[in-house]
Amino acid sequence: MNTGPTIRCFIAIEPDEPARADLMDAARLVDAPNMRRTPADNLHLTVKFLGDALPDEIQQLTPRLTDALRDAAACDLTSNGFVAIPNERRPRVVAMGFDRPEPIVTLHELVEMAAEDAGFPREGRDFRPHITLGRFNTRRRPPRDFKLPTEQPDPLPLPVRELVIKQSILEPGGAVYADLARLPLPLTT
Repeated sequence: MNTGPTIRCFIAIEPDEPARADLMDAARLVDAPNMRRTPADNLHLTVKFLGDALPDEIQQLTPRLTDALRDAAACDLTSNGFVAIPNERRPRVVAMGFDRPEPIVTLHELVEMAAEDAGFPREGRDFRPHITLGRFNTRRRPPRDFKLPTEQPDPLPLPVRELVIKQSILEPGGAVYADLARLPLPLTT
């Protein structure tokens, strides 16, 4: 049995620079006290949260993911508006939601199967593609009168061309992410 220091990890889709700029512009529409905005460099769409893992477990997962992604395809997602998670009455997170076209549903299932094969448990919730724009301070509750903006940005495109296995390093000022592996997706024909 492997023991030793673990690393907090997840598998994500990173927005390209135009999508990142669009997301930062959209985030400016959300006016909420006690909400810490996500830094531009930290914007991502989590496909699978792995939690605390040993480096060996990530090394075993990477080739499984590479193999599984042969059955996936690059695609484009489109935003469908602001969402509050878990809900608007008691939000912890404000995010930009995205649609679920068949290629992203397939990609998510392939990632789940590869991760499960490598010993990571399946997620118990439905996959709701979103990118976190801000988090409320956990020490203070969001204002009772918080409402998502009624003004919605135009639908934002999000090209999906690769997955990234990321390490999350928790710092006093927020999480810092480091790339552990980049896994390209096959282009559609």
